[in-house]
Amino acid sequence: MIQDIITDSWQMVWFVVEALLIAFIGIFLFDARTKFDENKLVIEDSNLAVALRKGAILLGLGIGLSSSLAGPVEHLWRDTLDVAIYGVITLICLFVAGWINDKFLLTGVKNDTEIEAGNSAVGFFEIGSYLATGMILRESLAGENGSILNALIFFLEGQLALIIFFKLYEWVTPYNLVNLVKDRNDAAGVAVGAMMTSLGFILAAGIAGPYTGLWQDVLAIAVAAVQGIILLLLVRLIAARLFLPKASLQEEIVRDRNAAAIVQMDGFIIAAALLIAAVVL
Repeated sequence: MIQDIITDSWQMVWFVVEALLIAFIGIFLFDARTKFDENKLVIEDSNLAVALRKGAILLGLGIGLSSSLAGPVEHLWRDTLDVAIYGVITLICLFVAGWINDKFLLTGVKNDTEIEAGNSAVGFFEIGSYLATGMILRESLAGENGSILNALIFFLEGQLALIIFFKLYEWVTPYNLVNLVKDRNDAAGVAVGAMMTSLGFILAAGIAGPYTGLWQDVLAIAVAAVQGIILLLLVRLIAARLFLPKASLQEEIVRDRNAAAIVQMDGFIIAAALLIAAVVL
């Protein structure tokens, strides 16, 4: 009994340390990708945008890796290798998500340039993107999904859903979200980041569960995405009426740049997303 507790404890520490090491290597690689000294910008210049990005990447890594640590240890060294492999896959997928942010979401915005310049609106947007990606990866890489190839297919489908959602969200709003984020409007960055996070919860729920076959699961994820997108847009309208009864959401974001008002509204939206995800699951 005592021996089992000791063994379980040091194995737990072993895998947590391995995951943290992967996260450290990951953030080092992300730092090396940019042309500026991120630590200097955070420590000496108090650059919130850089800190938001780094925090989002670390959270995305932690969430994505957490599925590989779940379950009992069967073979220490084989499981150690599995965690390392999942760590590499998670890192690559987060790099891909960052590229998607630049090319397909914030089109016309050079994210690295804006982050270096201290544009925290871009940082808030990236929090939503990386958190959603981490949640998608967590369920995609869970042991029930057939193979690593299947996991990558689910990841790409999740990214496609995020792109479609962002474009649709931008289309239904009476203002240009990308321009507002580029113009350092934190309220706009918080609003869209929260919506991306919310959809991430729902997509992850659509991916979770027993593997029933590749195309059946692809269809199930697509259905969850459609349901999630429609419901989140409806919840957004309800939240605006509940939390901004005497104000216009457009005015709060565009004219007043009122991030405080948007944060409380987004708390309701994310809570609703968790409930929707529970129903999907």
